[in-house]
Amino acid sequence: GRHENAIPSLIIHAKDDPIVPPSACRPPQPMPRKVIYVESELGGHLAFGSTDLGWANKTLANYFLHFTGPRASL
Repeated sequence: GRHENAIPSLIIHAKDDPIVPPSACRPPQPMPRKVIYVESELGGHLAFGSTDLGWANKTLANYFLHFTGPRASL
């Protein structure tokens, strides 16, 4: 049987990654409950070459706020 991931996980991938194609990172459907997958148009591989890391920072902040709630301050 398929096992559910016990640890919440965030997968961030850029469509323009020159090393890992998006098809290699997309989670299976239906996606496990504790997995959040975010795909951006730009970002390259590990955001190298990206001129705007704001999208990655906002994605990470929103991910952690999802688990900590409004009591967290950034």
